[in-house]
Amino acid sequence: MPERKYTIPLTNIDELRVQLITERGKIIKFVVQYFAVIDSEWKEIMRVDNWHGYPHRHTYYLHKREYRVKLYTDDYTSFNQAKEYIEDHFKEIKANYLRTSQ
Repeated sequence: MPERKYTIPLTNIDELRVQLITERGKIIKFVVQYFAVIDSEWKEIMRVDNWHGYPHRHTYYLHKREYRVKLYTDDYTSFNQAKEYIEDHFKEIKANYLRTSQ
C-alpha cells in the first residue's frame, strides 16, 4: 500500500500535515492535521482522520477538552473537504483554539 506524507506551509508558524495510504487508487487511511506554533511549541489545533475506522474530526482547545465528531461522508470526501476547509479557515480555527471561553 503506497503511503504519502507531506506538509503544506500555511504561514511560517502554521502548517497542514497530511498522511495518506491508498490501495488501487482508493483511500484506505488518512490524517489531515493543522499545527501552529503557540508559545514557541508546535501544537495540534485540528485533526481529521479515519484511523479508528470511520472519518471523524478532532478539534483541540488551549484551555478546554478536545471535541470529537463523527463525519458522515466517505473517506475521499472527508479527506478533500478537510484539506480545503483547513487551508481556507486556519486563522479562524486558531482563534477558536485560543479562545478562553465560549
